[in-house]
Amino acid sequence: MPQQTEIVEKEKHRNDLQQCRTARLYREGGFLRAYEWSAWLFVKYVSDFKVTCRMVKAVKQPVAMIGFPPASMTKFTPDGAAVEPQADGSIIVVFPSSAIPDDTDIQAFAAEYEEWKSALPVVEKKERETSESQPPFVPDAPHSGGTLTGIMQRILAYPIETKSPMESIAFLSEIKRQLSALI
Repeated sequence: MPQQTEIVEKEKHRNDLQQCRTARLYREGGFLRAYEWSAWLFVKYVSDFKVTCRMVKAVKQPVAMIGFPPASMTKFTPDGAAVEPQADGSIIVVFPSSAIPDDTDIQAFAAEYEEWKSALPVVEKKERETSESQPPFVPDAPHSGGTLTGIMQRILAYPIETKSPMESIAFLSEIKRQLSALI
């Protein structure tokens, strides 16, 4: 998996129509991720993905990204697109001329991308949850997570759709620790 600086650098090079039609997907954990221009192509021509735009210190700029599980690749491959697996595990998807016509004005296309990217809200990295947002584990306290019912209430209340994979793993680890203490 290339570093984010390499990925962002590759995403900048869109000098001809063939490059403008090309999207790159990178395997990251259990997901395929598209960044910057590639993410925009998938949002514009494939599906209304939830886009995350985070400030990345290594590149000193916000980076837009989308992701989906590899099992959904066929669902999110445009009709007529060429799919080319790469040696590094990434996948190149070349969008067909039926999606991006041969007479597309590259400058106008690039301006449309820039407008899309500048409209994205930049998400700051979340700090770890504080004790106010999640009560600490107390084995004998009812409804604090120290009882089976309390743990189940925490699981049901956990907003997984708004959490990052790492936050979800940390939450699951804490739940596992609490269950181990009960058993």
